[in-house]
Amino acid sequence: MDYVEYIDCGEYLILYRMYGGGEEAFVPAFVDGKPVRELADHVFAEEASGRYRPERIKAAVRRGDDYLPSDVRPSDEEVLCAGKLRLVEIPEGVEEIGSYAFYGCYYLKEIRFPSSLRRTGSGLFTACPAIRRMVFESADGGTPFLLGEIIGAVTYELEARATLSGKELWRLLFPEYYEESKENTPARIIEIIWHGMGYQYRNCFLSRQVQFRRYDALFPLSIAQESPETCRKIAMDRLRLMRMPGEDSPEEPAGQRALIERSFRESRPAEADRKRYVEYLQENPEALAGEILRQQEEPPEEELKALEAAGYFTAENIRCFIDSASRLGKADAVSYLMNVKRERFPESGRRKYEF
Repeated sequence: MDYVEYIDCGEYLILYRMYGGGEEAFVPAFVDGKPVRELADHVFAEEASGRYRPERIKAAVRRGDDYLPSDVRPSDEEVLCAGKLRLVEIPEGVEEIGSYAFYGCYYLKEIRFPSSLRRTGSGLFTACPAIRRMVFESADGGTPFLLGEIIGAVTYELEARATLSGKELWRLLFPEYYEESKENTPARIIEIIWHGMGYQYRNCFLSRQVQFRRYDALFPLSIAQESPETCRKIAMDRLRLMRMPGEDSPEEPAGQRALIERSFRESRPAEADRKRYVEYLQENPEALAGEILRQQEEPPEEELKALEAAGYFTAENIRCFIDSASRLGKADAVSYLMNVKRERFPESGRRKYEF
């Protein structure tokens, strides 16, 4: 049975703590009929915040889809925090996240933010070394409001995804970076040196909007400074946009579909950038095939379709992909690749067999 602790502010609530089993925290949008507008300081930290007066903190227990007031206080051992959490999803309606909300969540990998979010406190991701993905809901298909500020608070390699009504619009990878202070003696001037391309990528924003052309322009420098694995991730995320999001099932309402199409036009790579990404990935088809076919997150056919739409496959590298898919037992991927091969690279004449 799941519990929450909250602070009643009259028209809205502040979520103070969550309790329950498992490794995922799905923040409720309502408790006892009132909307949750804020997450308290240290809400998912191991130590709760002392900012709030104890007499203001109330408890509620989950009954079906609702949370109802309860006199039972859950055990501190059940708190969803720190080492337990792997995923946190914050619902629409939440406008503010307090300071150090995820402090010490050492194994937290993914956070999903609502389009309603407008303010965050300081030190949000202090001691959160495992975060690798953030999903941001967009209100209108544009850049989510706080995307730039939030990813700027994380120096590790991080993938940001923008969604509209839960449907993915685009992905961007932001590489890791760190800074070093170097003293220039005898002038005693302190120079800041940035290592890694992550700092430059995190500055591809103007008025809170992603500048996709500026992002793509950094790729030649990334090839020189980042690992091949990171560069392949950057290229693949951008080439996904050579296919319209939801192209295989365009069943959205007309208004939403128009927003998706506008986002697609504004975010997809220009022709020169597409060509640069494709040429880089064509240099090592064996490594790319292995990374795509071994990943477990989603069917590899989606990424293979993106490569096909981007004009990646040649008669030589598609054979490499087919061989890799066969060795790994990826029957669906083999079937898709064989169809692409027959359509794009038909064999001339019949094969002759010698006996």
